[in-house]
Amino acid sequence: MKPAQKSKSELIEIFCDLFSVTNYDGVSLAMLSEATGLDKGSLYHFFPGGKKEMVAEALVHKVNRLVIEVFEFLAADVSAGQAVSDFLNGLAAFYDNGKSYCLIGVLSSSSVCELIQEQLEKACEAWQATLGFRLDQLAIAKPEQQALALLASVQGALLLERFAGDKAPLLSVLEVYRDSWGIEHKG
Repeated sequence: MKPAQKSKSELIEIFCDLFSVTNYDGVSLAMLSEATGLDKGSLYHFFPGGKKEMVAEALVHKVNRLVIEVFEFLAADVSAGQAVSDFLNGLAAFYDNGKSYCLIGVLSSSSVCELIQEQLEKACEAWQATLGFRLDQLAIAKPEQQALALLASVQGALLLERFAGDKAPLLSVLEVYRDSWGIEHKG
């Protein structure tokens, strides 16, 4: 197979898509090779740690994108209501309104779970603290519990969308929280 001219970041984006749809345990090196257009030797050249390094790089990439594309709204110099509204809109966009799977959720049920356990815990803590801070500014009762409940609801909605084929749960969940927190939909 002739090596394709792809950057490492382009390869990682391909890994994100493949691992999100197929899961770590279901992805073979042959599948990775086919998806990237690189032979196995070239994949090992870029990722000497093999499939574990590939999935670790994909996870880091996806978490970084989540921070940049979604969590940045909570740190913006705007009102708490605007920040939370923009955050909820960012979540919908990040998951393509429910058409995209959550890589973290998919990987949490695979044999690679123990490799990412610490990152998952840190991501959950950051979600709770960051969103909880803004919810506290809105005088929402039990803000960190509310933030955790949203995380659980989003993951549940994405799971329903994956297995039931229904694309409405994520948007419904976001709308329920928007309504219960008194956040106007601006988007």
